[in-house]
Amino acid sequence: MRQIVSNIIHKSNSIGQRSLYACDVGTTRSGAAASSFAWSKIEPEAPARVRVSQDIERLVADISSEINVGKSIALGFEAPLLIPVPISADNLSRGRAGERDRSFAAPP
Repeated sequence: MRQIVSNIIHKSNSIGQRSLYACDVGTTRSGAAASSFAWSKIEPEAPARVRVSQDIERLVADISSEINVGKSIALGFEAPLLIPVPISADNLSRGRAGERDRSFAAPP
């Protein structure tokens, strides 16, 4: 058992890379009055280097890429806690059936 734990720790330390992501949920629609979706990424091993973007597809690509190479990922969201997810990313900030022209995240 000790050898198994030692191997896991060694493997984890050899990968030793983590990325922390934070998302500020808002509209992703181009041409909207103000695009309010944004995300940032920091790696604890290089805290001075912060990546920031408003591109949700870039976020998905970055996270997928890091998971595929064995990085540990933490992903945090600013409220709301539940986000409706349409099939196409182009429809993320559009109103759902019954919401008319306002997205779930539209200001009151």
